Amino acid sequence: MLFNLTKSIVKKINFIFEHRSVRPPLESTKSQQFFKFMETDRIDDGFVFPFDYTINLVDDFKDWRMSNTSIDVFVVNMNIDNIKVVDLDYLYKLQDNNSNVVLWADYSNESLFPGNFTHNNLQSINFQSERFVCTMLSLQNNEDIEEPKFKKVFPVWMFATGVMEDILARTNEKHLHNIPPLTWPRKETYKKFFFPNRLGRAHRLDLLVEAHHRGLLPKCEWTFMVPSTEGYLDTYDSEHEYWKLFGTNHRGINHTEFEDSWSNPNSHFNQGGPHEGFPMTVLERTMAVIISDTYNNDHPILDCSEKILKPLMYGMPVFYNGRKGVLSKLKEYGFWFPGEDYNDLESNRTTRLIENCLEFEDVISKETTEHVANNKKLMFDRNIHYSFSKGFFEYLLDI
Repeated sequence: MLFNLTKSIVKKINFIFEHRSVRPPLESTKSQQFFKFMETDRIDDGFVFPFDYTINLVDDFKDWRMSNTSIDVFVVNMNIDNIKVVDLDYLYKLQDNNSNVVLWADYSNESLFPGNFTHNNLQSINFQSERFVCTMLSLQNNEDIEEPKFKKVFPVWMFATGVMEDILARTNEKHLHNIPPLTWPRKETYKKFFFPNRLGRAHRLDLLVEAHHRGLLPKCEWTFMVPSTEGYLDTYDSEHEYWKLFGTNHRGINHTEFEDSWSNPNSHFNQGGPHEGFPMTVLERTMAVIISDTYNNDHPILDCSEKILKPLMYGMPVFYNGRKGVLSKLKEYGFWFPGEDYNDLESNRTTRLIENCLEFEDVISKETTEHVANNKKLMFDRNIHYSFSKGFFEYLLDI
């Protein structure tokens, strides 16, 4: 009897980064950190990439030796200063002469198109966007990106995953996956909510003012590291009510020396930024976290930053001030959020967010504890993180 044994062919993908693109000041995305996170199985999730891959750092793309048996993906961070120093003509020549070359425009940290990437700006630096496959920070794209025009555009959450990897590299968070959720039944707290804010975007000021008038703010330990964006953001409003109520100085927390440093923009390590976790001490003495994301409008691009990831990975209930539909999308992956679906409302989302916070249970229930424990587990599950970027990887596998 003859047996026809066929061995499945596993594709190999080489991701090639230039050194300067993963170091300050040109570093902008966290895609390399995404792969680093995916290397470690913390919760026995059984994840395996459906392809072999290598991560390669070269001084210059010209230093890479091409392969005929694998897919070579050249990663160009969507950072204008970085693009200017990339030898684009060399990449175009490689692409024209090799069917296994992919040019990846990595915008995994942002979703603001066209922004600086107008047709004229890109043309002036010889960036031919139609040659590139683009990734952008989004859970879902509900509209096409018309400018710039890429070969393909994929929503990914690699930046958030990369930030999570940075947080887990810190001494205090290294074993966070083994620490029980910071939510337990009948938890006694100093305040009900932790409400961190960094940059004074208009919707954050609006939420704080309304929270003040509705009686929510006294129930919060809240921070504002850089409330005034005068000379930095076009949306700065010198007449905003926030300034009359709270002034322009930063607001921090200081129960511990670390909290004071974490929330002080003038501290020697400027903590509280996007790549930092939360002080566990403040989470231990509060019941839930209120997150104000970068945007909270109705834009069809579901930009969801790393901010919502942080309370989930510590095992805390989250109330979210962000773009419409973000929470519903995350629920599709199994995540739970307290309250009604205020994030799906056409209007008055901020008001209903505050009302849901005010209606949140005064005593942590067993049910809430179970929900946040599952959220925490999902945050450490690499299958979930891969799912957020699955479309991009499937595209590469089809080449």
